[in-house]
Amino acid sequence: MTAEPFRFLHAADLHLEQPLDGLTEVPSQLRQLLIDAPLRAAEQVFDAAVVEEVDFVILAGDVIDAEQAEAGAVAFLLEQFQRLAELGIEVYWVGGPADPPNRWPAALPLPDTVHVFSEEEVETFVHHRDKHPLTSLIGRSGGGRRVRPTDYLDDGEAPFAIAVAHGKVDAEPLTAMAIDYWALGGRRNRKSLATTPCHAVYAGAPQGRDGSQHGVHSCTLVRVDEQGVVHPRIVPTDVVRWQREELRVGADATPQGLLSELRQRTRTLLETLGDRTLLLTWHAAGAGPLISRLRRGGLAEELADKLRAEFGAASPAAWTVAIETDATADIPAEFYEEDTILGDFLRALEEVSTDEAETQRMRAFLDMACHTGELPSVAALDEEEQQQVLRETATLAVDLLHGTEGRLS
Repeated sequence: MTAEPFRFLHAADLHLEQPLDGLTEVPSQLRQLLIDAPLRAAEQVFDAAVVEEVDFVILAGDVIDAEQAEAGAVAFLLEQFQRLAELGIEVYWVGGPADPPNRWPAALPLPDTVHVFSEEEVETFVHHRDKHPLTSLIGRSGGGRRVRPTDYLDDGEAPFAIAVAHGKVDAEPLTAMAIDYWALGGRRNRKSLATTPCHAVYAGAPQGRDGSQHGVHSCTLVRVDEQGVVHPRIVPTDVVRWQREELRVGADATPQGLLSELRQRTRTLLETLGDRTLLLTWHAAGAGPLISRLRRGGLAEELADKLRAEFGAASPAAWTVAIETDATADIPAEFYEEDTILGDFLRALEEVSTDEAETQRMRAFLDMACHTGELPSVAALDEEEQQQVLRETATLAVDLLHGTEGRLS
């Protein structure tokens, strides 16, 4: 039980040295925003600490690789630390694989209000308010290792205990320890491991770097009340959001109808997701001629170009990164029964993939192709990968030999 309430901000994985990635085409009107996005998202973290008047900030690793970062990023971080120091907000920083304590430049001393945990052993800092202990912060720098919860022992000096760690950890052993809040780093996407009897949270990166890090990116504001009850709140910080949207394509869908749906859904996303730029990836699924055309790429790129032209220069902007489909499709059973070239081809592929004698013949052919240099990349595939190639070949056959096509315009 705490003697008095307090609040703190938990952030991690800022990676100020890393730019955004995963865009094959960067629109000129968004180029500077994409370059600045990691620093601007980090600034949102420190802004939140100031606005919410927190008692302290926890940085749970991989804040910045000072050896790889540009000088401006290092200067930015020092400026933010000084800004917090002038307001009496202290920082507790556990280094991760990217920012072990010995990598920070010795010529750039940190303010006295920034406390960096030792890399040699688990260390405890006690945060005070008016000389009264408010909470213990227990941590160890280094990261890259699996977190051992039993290393984080509270000595009971303060009425509330926070463990700060960077790395992989399972939820069950965390809840067995006498720790009230686990401030974790080491995941780019936020994840709550436990809410009782303690809270254990991976803060996630403030800014997603590529399409695999889609959705909201944030820091976590934590309020601890008089009874020691934890009240966490997500504070969105990303200035550019990677967004993945599912798109169902019916058998009777038309190119123009699909474009209309994409336009309307893009407008809705811009209205509901606030004043941030969106990087949209659409994942189309379904059956019929239109999904086949999308899978082959030409129509998908044509639709993407139209969306980019309409929404890519808006403010805020929505840039369509790609319109994707699965590489393989669920092929109707009746296609295999057709007395057509497609039916013959599908039956032959099925025989190769299921009949052991035919499989051996295929492997012998690939071995020969490997020796002659005709198909080295295919010959190098293992059995599972060869089966995937056969499935993709069947899908391509359906796309090429079945259905009708029409142009978008």
